Amino acid sequence: QRKVAAIARLDIDCVAIDIEPTALQPDPVARSANLVTLSTYARATVPDHMPLAAIVLPPVVTDILNPDYWPGFPWSSISGIYDVWMPMSYWTNRPVTSEWRDPYRYTTENIRLLRAHLGDPDAFVNAIGGIGDKITATDLVAFRRAVTATRSIGLGIYDWASTPPDLRDDL
Repeated sequence: QRKVAAIARLDIDCVAIDIEPTALQPDPVARSANLVTLSTYARATVPDHMPLAAIVLPPVVTDILNPDYWPGFPWSSISGIYDVWMPMSYWTNRPVTSEWRDPYRYTTENIRLLRAHLGDPDAFVNAIGGIGDKITATDLVAFRRAVTATRSIGLGIYDWASTPPDLRDDL
């Protein structure tokens, strides 16, 4: 919580909380309770004029590929806390032979599931795509199509530094 408070005092445009499980809290019930506490604290601490974003696990992973990764993720408990949702839709982490390696399919399904979990078909989403040094120009075309098709507010790749300079303009 000290880190959130320190970040909220900076002259920045947005605060984003990176929500990922850690070995520090292997129990998913306790992990979810901790997330709700941190999220509530962040909302109370971040100034009203500053958007609060949630960088979340991709629902395809937590719902389909590995439901044991974070069972009972507290979507309904945090749905009203965050202004923007940033699913980590790293299609580049999927095997080349997987249907989920397709940037369009993986991104659109993650956003569809995310909004369903939130109970908000119009939730603001800024999709985070594949790993920069593993993407192609063709991937970016499909990713941009997915962001447009889902009416998302933006997109990004993880991360800028590893993204080849010739692909940065495509973002």
